[in-house]
Amino acid sequence: SELCIRDMAKVADKIVKELSFSLKGNGLNKSETMLLDIISTNNWERPIYFGIGLPTESYMGLEKYLQLEGATYRLLPIETTPRRNEYGGMEYGRIDSDILYDHLMNKFEWGNIKDPKVNIDHFHDNNISVIQYRNTFQRLATQLHSEGQDEKAIAVLDKSLEELPLSQVPIDFVFLDYISLYYELGETEKANHLLEKLAEDNIQMLKYVNSLSPKFAGMQSIQREEYLSLHTLQKLLEAASKAGQRDLATKIKHQVESILNPGMLNSNIPTQDVTSQIELQ
Repeated sequence: SELCIRDMAKVADKIVKELSFSLKGNGLNKSETMLLDIISTNNWERPIYFGIGLPTESYMGLEKYLQLEGATYRLLPIETTPRRNEYGGMEYGRIDSDILYDHLMNKFEWGNIKDPKVNIDHFHDNNISVIQYRNTFQRLATQLHSEGQDEKAIAVLDKSLEELPLSQVPIDFVFLDYISLYYELGETEKANHLLEKLAEDNIQMLKYVNSLSPKFAGMQSIQREEYLSLHTLQKLLEAASKAGQRDLATKIKHQVESILNPGMLNSNIPTQDVTSQIELQ
């Protein structure tokens, strides 16, 4: 049966004869049995979709046969190896840039997220994060850039910031990829703006950690946040230096050192040479 994939010629050699996957555990629940029955009897006549943000086990070992189409993955007989991104998350699914571009740029309605009168509380912010909209925009832009469609790649990143503005949805680690990509696309001013915003956010975290008493500063969750902020700042300095923005990199480096200098830390908090981790490349 026809798979309804645009431009079949370009993927014909990628279609596998069978789906090979392993099921974990000692049995199947009703939903898992139902899914296997749908796959076996559907014969690719109708599309089968999985939601983004589900636990890995919900994909039942089919992660390598997914195609990212926006807020969902589509099951296709084309194998794509999942990869772990810079901030520790798993990225599943191949990308058909024509389909995903049309969905994100033309078909999806983003509602009033960007309206400053709308309150994006923790619940909605968490939902936006789980569905990974920003990551999806970034992955599409990266794919378009690899295909030489740089104008479209820039438009995709710009659209993301328009519909999910920093004033409504806080900046997060996915912007490490936005910044690097904007630099590669020649959008230095946009990259610098995001870099300064992400640096400011992580410097504030370091200031917060430094203000805590030893009892709280030593908590595993706090130490993890501190590590993530240091790691992010290191990546930002590397990105700025690589793009020739050494003045900006030096400015941020000095801001970090002013916080982490042992003489300025709370005397009760164990000090270490953490500034040595923040070096210009």
